[in-house]
Amino acid sequence: MALGMLLLKSGWAALLLYHAVIIAALVVNRERASLSSLLKGFSMGPLLLMLVIAAGLYFGLTAYSASKDFVGEKVSVLAGSCGPLFVVYLLLVNPPLEELFWRDLFAAKSKLPSFGDLLFGCFHFPILLLFLSPMKLPIGIAMIAIGGWGWRQMRNRYGGLLLPWAGHFLADLTLVAVVLRLLSL
Repeated sequence: MALGMLLLKSGWAALLLYHAVIIAALVVNRERASLSSLLKGFSMGPLLLMLVIAAGLYFGLTAYSASKDFVGEKVSVLAGSCGPLFVVYLLLVNPPLEELFWRDLFAAKSKLPSFGDLLFGCFHFPILLLFLSPMKLPIGIAMIAIGGWGWRQMRNRYGGLLLPWAGHFLADLTLVAVVLRLLSL
């Protein structure tokens, strides 16, 4: 993903390379990850909580970023090469693939944070570079790792990836909405 984002300056290249690696890992480890887990594990309470968190993040991030020096020029370079098809692909394909990879393949049963949760946060470093100053990168990585830990807990508690998939979709949708809002200011 770093290759696509930082060297090729292409959201498409980043996402397609990343997804190719995920698909290869899932195929090689098909006994540890199951597509059927995407349709299991639902509860209304956590879904409502994730909706509230997504709304809070949208309003908090847009207000904070609009009042600070938003790095929109970096994002707009990628946005120009992406377009509506990229956003649809990001929202519909990325969440289930990432959940199968990070929460099924790295399915730690522990209630404590795991190395996989931290790795999930760190793997988003190239994306965070577009939005955060270097001093705030550790906070961004920690927030994503905590989100990954929460989705892993949902997977373990409710026995499937449907809730984590929904949460991941909401997180990606929120970030797309924030970027579109900030680029329109």
